Amino acid sequence: NDRVIATVSAATLSYTDPSAPAGTTYTVRATDLRGNRGASPAPVTVTGSTFSDNTAQYGGGLYLGHGTVTRSLITGNQASVDGGGIAGALGVVTVVSSTLSGNSAAGTGSAIWSPGLFAPGTVLVGSTIVGNMGAAAILTYVTVCPRGCFSYETTVMRGTVVVGGGGAAACSAPVTASSFNLAPDGSCGATLPGDPLLGPLADNGGPTATHLPGAGSGAIDAIPVGTADSCDGSVATDQRGVARPVGTACDVGAVEQ
Repeated sequence: NDRVIATVSAATLSYTDPSAPAGTTYTVRATDLRGNRGASPAPVTVTGSTFSDNTAQYGGGLYLGHGTVTRSLITGNQASVDGGGIAGALGVVTVVSSTLSGNSAAGTGSAIWSPGLFAPGTVLVGSTIVGNMGAAAILTYVTVCPRGCFSYETTVMRGTVVVGGGGAAACSAPVTASSFNLAPDGSCGATLPGDPLLGPLADNGGPTATHLPGAGSGAIDAIPVGTADSCDGSVATDQRGVARPVGTACDVGAVEQ
Protein backbone atom coordinates (compact mmCIF):
# COMPACT_ATOMS: atom_id res chain seq x y z
CA ASN A 1 0.00 0.00 0.00
CA ASP A 2 1.65 3.24 -1.18
CA ARG A 3 -0.83 5.60 0.49
CA VAL A 4 1.01 8.21 2.55
CA ILE A 5 -0.90 10.35 5.03
CA ALA A 6 0.66 13.23 6.92
CA THR A 7 -0.37 16.56 8.39
CA VAL A 8 2.12 19.41 8.71
CA SER A 9 0.73 22.45 10.49
CA ALA A 10 1.93 25.95 11.44
CA ALA A 11 5.46 25.53 10.13
CA THR A 12 7.93 27.01 7.68
CA LEU A 13 8.71 24.26 5.20
CA SER A 14 12.12 23.81 3.60
CA TYR A 15 14.03 20.91 2.11
CA THR A 16 17.55 20.81 0.78
CA ASP A 17 19.30 17.68 -0.45
CA PRO A 18 22.75 18.54 -1.82
CA SER A 19 23.19 14.96 -3.03
CA ALA A 20 20.06 15.05 -5.22
CA PRO A 21 20.93 15.14 -8.93
CA ALA A 22 19.63 17.87 -11.22
CA GLY A 23 16.10 17.16 -12.35
CA THR A 24 15.10 15.35 -9.15
CA THR A 25 11.30 15.19 -8.81
CA TYR A 26 9.59 15.36 -5.41
CA THR A 27 6.16 13.83 -4.88
CA VAL A 28 3.44 14.86 -2.41
CA ARG A 29 0.74 12.20 -2.23
CA ALA A 30 -2.42 11.89 -0.11
CA THR A 31 -1.16 14.58 2.25
CA ASP A 32 -2.87 17.43 4.11
CA LEU A 33 -0.75 20.60 4.43
CA ARG A 34 -2.22 23.56 6.28
CA GLY A 35 -1.14 26.80 7.93
CA ASN A 36 2.40 26.67 6.49
CA ARG A 37 4.79 28.82 4.45
CA GLY A 38 6.91 27.06 1.87
CA ALA A 39 8.06 26.62 -1.73
CA SER A 40 9.82 24.13 -3.97
CA PRO A 41 12.14 24.96 -6.90
CA ALA A 42 12.34 21.29 -7.96
CA PRO A 43 9.75 19.52 -10.15
CA VAL A 44 6.87 18.47 -7.91
CA THR A 45 4.03 15.99 -8.42
CA VAL A 46 1.04 16.43 -6.10
CA THR A 47 -1.68 13.76 -6.12
CA GLY A 48 -4.77 13.28 -3.96
CA SER A 49 -3.74 16.00 -1.51
CA THR A 50 -5.11 19.10 0.20
CA PHE A 51 -3.24 22.39 0.64
CA SER A 52 -5.29 24.70 2.87
CA ASP A 53 -4.98 27.91 4.90
CA ASN A 54 -1.37 28.66 3.95
CA THR A 55 0.20 32.08 3.33
CA ALA A 56 3.07 33.42 1.22
CA GLN A 57 4.07 36.36 -0.95
CA TYR A 58 3.80 34.23 -4.09
CA GLY A 59 1.88 30.97 -4.17
CA GLY A 60 -0.13 30.96 -0.97
CA GLY A 61 -0.74 27.21 -1.25
CA LEU A 62 2.07 26.10 -3.55
CA TYR A 63 5.03 27.79 -5.22
CA LEU A 64 6.43 25.53 -7.92
CA GLY A 65 9.33 25.78 -10.29
CA HIS A 66 7.25 23.46 -12.40
CA GLY A 67 5.10 20.44 -11.67
CA THR A 68 1.76 18.68 -11.85
CA VAL A 69 -1.19 18.83 -9.46
CA THR A 70 -3.68 15.97 -9.93
CA ARG A 71 -6.90 15.07 -8.06
CA SER A 72 -6.11 17.60 -5.33
CA LEU A 73 -7.70 20.50 -3.46
CA ILE A 74 -6.07 23.92 -3.05
CA THR A 75 -8.27 26.01 -0.75
CA GLY A 76 -8.26 28.97 1.64
CA ASN A 77 -4.71 30.05 0.84
CA GLN A 78 -3.53 33.68 0.65
CA ALA A 79 -0.77 35.45 -1.28
CA SER A 80 0.24 39.00 -0.45
CA VAL A 81 1.40 39.43 -4.06
CA ASP A 82 0.48 36.90 -6.79
CA GLY A 83 -0.90 33.36 -6.97
CA GLY A 84 -3.27 32.89 -4.07
CA GLY A 85 -3.58 29.15 -4.61
CA ILE A 86 -0.61 28.28 -6.82
CA ALA A 87 2.29 30.28 -8.24
CA GLY A 88 4.73 29.01 -10.85
CA ALA A 89 8.19 30.32 -11.63
CA LEU A 90 9.47 29.88 -15.19
CA GLY A 91 8.30 26.33 -15.84
CA VAL A 92 4.89 24.84 -16.59
CA VAL A 93 2.34 24.08 -13.87
CA THR A 94 -0.30 21.54 -14.97
CA VAL A 95 -3.50 21.13 -12.96
CA VAL A 96 -5.67 18.09 -13.75
CA SER A 97 -8.96 16.99 -12.14
CA SER A 98 -8.39 19.34 -9.19
CA THR A 99 -10.18 22.15 -7.34
CA LEU A 100 -8.85 25.62 -6.55
CA SER A 101 -11.41 27.24 -4.25
CA GLY A 102 -11.58 30.17 -1.85
CA ASN A 103 -8.00 31.39 -2.32
CA SER A 104 -7.04 35.06 -2.52
CA ALA A 105 -4.26 37.31 -3.81
CA ALA A 106 -3.58 41.02 -3.57
CA GLY A 107 -1.96 41.06 -7.01
CA THR A 108 -2.85 38.78 -9.93
CA GLY A 109 -4.11 35.21 -10.10
CA SER A 110 -6.14 34.65 -6.97
CA ALA A 111 -6.30 30.95 -7.92
CA ILE A 112 -3.18 30.47 -10.07
CA TRP A 113 -0.36 32.66 -11.39
CA SER A 114 2.17 30.89 -13.59
CA PRO A 115 3.37 33.10 -16.46
CA GLY A 116 5.92 30.71 -17.96
CA LEU A 117 8.83 32.02 -20.02
CA PHE A 118 7.55 33.56 -23.27
CA ALA A 119 5.17 30.59 -23.54
CA PRO A 120 2.21 29.27 -21.53
CA GLY A 121 3.10 28.34 -17.96
CA THR A 122 -0.39 27.24 -16.89
CA VAL A 123 -2.26 24.17 -18.19
CA LEU A 124 -5.70 23.50 -16.71
CA VAL A 125 -7.55 20.30 -17.59
CA GLY A 126 -10.82 19.01 -16.16
CA SER A 127 -10.63 21.22 -13.09
CA THR A 128 -12.85 23.53 -11.03
CA ILE A 129 -11.73 27.05 -10.12
CA VAL A 130 -14.31 28.87 -8.03
CA GLY A 131 -14.71 31.54 -5.36
CA ASN A 132 -11.15 32.88 -5.51
CA MET A 133 -11.05 36.54 -4.48
CA GLY A 134 -9.11 39.79 -4.68
CA ALA A 135 -7.91 39.44 -8.29
CA ALA A 136 -8.80 37.62 -11.49
CA ALA A 137 -8.67 33.91 -10.70
CA ILE A 138 -6.24 33.04 -13.52
CA LEU A 139 -3.37 35.04 -14.97
CA THR A 140 -3.90 34.46 -18.70
CA TYR A 141 -1.87 37.13 -20.50
CA VAL A 142 1.33 39.08 -19.80
CA THR A 143 3.43 41.77 -21.45
CA VAL A 144 7.17 41.92 -20.82
CA CYS A 145 9.44 44.74 -21.93
CA PRO A 146 13.12 43.79 -21.60
CA ARG A 147 14.09 45.28 -25.01
CA GLY A 148 10.91 46.29 -26.67
CA CYS A 149 7.65 44.77 -25.52
CA PHE A 150 6.43 41.24 -26.09
CA SER A 151 3.01 39.88 -25.14
CA TYR A 152 1.90 36.29 -24.90
CA GLU A 153 -0.82 34.07 -23.47
CA THR A 154 0.12 32.23 -20.31
CA THR A 155 -2.68 29.68 -20.15
CA VAL A 156 -4.02 26.59 -21.91
CA MET A 157 -7.43 25.56 -20.58
CA ARG A 158 -9.60 22.53 -21.40
CA GLY A 159 -12.78 21.23 -19.80
CA THR A 160 -12.54 23.55 -16.81
CA VAL A 161 -15.10 25.49 -14.75
CA VAL A 162 -13.96 28.99 -13.79
CA VAL A 163 -16.06 31.31 -11.61
CA GLY A 164 -14.54 34.31 -9.85
CA GLY A 165 -15.36 35.21 -6.27
CA GLY A 166 -16.32 38.47 -4.58
CA GLY A 167 -16.78 40.24 -7.91
CA ALA A 168 -13.37 39.20 -9.26
CA ALA A 169 -13.13 38.09 -12.88
CA ALA A 170 -12.50 34.49 -13.84
CA CYS A 171 -9.61 35.33 -16.22
CA SER A 172 -7.34 38.37 -16.53
CA ALA A 173 -7.85 38.28 -20.33
CA PRO A 174 -9.56 35.97 -22.87
CA VAL A 175 -7.90 32.61 -23.55
CA THR A 176 -7.65 31.42 -27.16
CA ALA A 177 -5.99 28.06 -26.36
CA SER A 178 -9.17 26.76 -24.79
CA SER A 179 -11.96 24.26 -25.40
CA PHE A 180 -15.13 23.15 -23.58
CA ASN A 181 -14.71 25.52 -20.64
CA LEU A 182 -17.52 27.00 -18.56
CA ALA A 183 -16.77 30.56 -17.41
CA PRO A 184 -20.10 32.41 -17.32
CA ASP A 185 -18.71 35.94 -16.81
CA GLY A 186 -17.16 35.92 -20.31
CA SER A 187 -13.73 37.05 -19.14
CA CYS A 188 -12.06 33.85 -20.36
CA GLY A 189 -13.38 34.24 -23.91
CA ALA A 190 -15.42 31.50 -25.57
CA THR A 191 -17.44 29.54 -23.04
CA LEU A 192 -20.08 26.84 -22.94
CA PRO A 193 -23.60 28.07 -22.17
CA GLY A 194 -25.24 27.74 -18.80
CA ASP A 195 -24.39 28.02 -15.13
CA PRO A 196 -22.25 25.39 -13.38
CA LEU A 197 -24.63 25.46 -10.37
CA LEU A 198 -21.90 24.28 -8.02
CA GLY A 199 -22.68 23.12 -4.52
CA PRO A 200 -20.55 24.06 -1.50
CA LEU A 201 -17.14 22.54 -0.92
CA ALA A 202 -17.94 19.22 0.75
CA ASP A 203 -17.03 15.59 1.15
CA ASN A 204 -18.54 14.04 -1.96
CA GLY A 205 -16.34 10.95 -1.87
CA GLY A 206 -12.67 10.51 -2.68
CA PRO A 207 -9.64 11.77 -0.78
CA THR A 208 -10.43 15.52 -1.02
CA ALA A 209 -13.44 17.83 -0.84
CA THR A 210 -15.12 18.94 -4.07
CA HIS A 211 -17.86 21.21 -5.46
CA LEU A 212 -20.62 19.00 -6.88
CA PRO A 213 -22.53 20.39 -9.90
CA GLY A 214 -26.28 20.43 -9.29
CA ALA A 215 -29.17 19.26 -11.46
CA GLY A 216 -29.36 21.33 -14.63
CA SER A 217 -25.71 22.38 -14.45
CA GLY A 218 -24.18 23.46 -17.74
CA ALA A 219 -21.13 21.39 -16.80
CA ILE A 220 -22.88 18.01 -17.02
CA ASP A 221 -22.40 15.90 -20.19
CA ALA A 222 -20.96 18.89 -22.05
CA ILE A 223 -17.83 17.30 -23.61
CA PRO A 224 -18.49 14.73 -26.37
CA VAL A 225 -16.80 11.35 -26.02
CA GLY A 226 -13.68 11.28 -28.16
CA THR A 227 -12.77 14.95 -27.62
CA ALA A 228 -8.98 15.06 -27.68
CA ASP A 229 -7.26 15.63 -24.33
CA SER A 230 -10.60 16.00 -22.52
CA CYS A 231 -12.88 12.99 -23.07
CA ASP A 232 -10.69 10.48 -24.90
CA GLY A 233 -9.39 8.55 -21.88
CA SER A 234 -6.44 10.88 -21.31
CA VAL A 235 -8.22 12.28 -18.22
CA ALA A 236 -9.31 8.90 -16.90
CA THR A 237 -10.94 9.92 -13.60
CA ASP A 238 -12.36 12.92 -11.81
CA GLN A 239 -10.95 14.36 -8.58
CA ARG A 240 -12.67 11.66 -6.52
CA GLY A 241 -11.35 8.80 -8.67
CA VAL A 242 -14.65 8.25 -10.51
CA ALA A 243 -14.07 7.06 -14.10
CA ARG A 244 -14.90 9.51 -16.90
CA PRO A 245 -17.40 9.63 -18.49
CA VAL A 246 -20.49 8.90 -16.44
CA GLY A 247 -23.38 8.88 -18.90
CA THR A 248 -23.15 9.82 -22.57
CA ALA A 249 -20.43 12.48 -22.35
CA CYS A 250 -17.81 13.92 -19.99
CA ASP A 251 -18.54 16.71 -17.54
CA VAL A 252 -16.69 20.01 -17.35
CA GLY A 253 -14.77 20.51 -14.13
CA ALA A 254 -13.22 18.34 -11.45
CA VAL A 255 -16.31 16.22 -10.69
CA GLU A 256 -17.98 13.70 -13.00
CA GLN A 257 -21.71 13.28 -12.32
